[in-house]
Amino acid sequence: MKIIAITGMDLTYLQDHLPKDLQEKVSFQWFRETDEAIDFVEDADAIVTTGRMHPKITAKAAKLKWVQTLSAGVDKLPLKEFAERNIILTNARGYIPYK
Repeated sequence: MKIIAITGMDLTYLQDHLPKDLQEKVSFQWFRETDEAIDFVEDADAIVTTGRMHPKITAKAAKLKWVQTLSAGVDKLPLKEFAERNIILTNARGYIPYK
């Protein structure tokens, strides 16, 4: 599985600490800007983003199956296109601590 992250958020820790079993199964590449990632998304299975995605990314990501946002909001994403292409969308809604 090829995962591309496109976010200005620092994902160094995530990239450097993937569980051992995932390191053998996943190719994870992190880019801070869309222009840096555009040549790598063509065969991406999943994309991690902060809740926005430039249209040229989805146009070029022909194999895309899943998008994970690092934000709770998804209103800036191409939801109609995701639905048409059967792309799974998950977000980071946060958590409620147990008392």
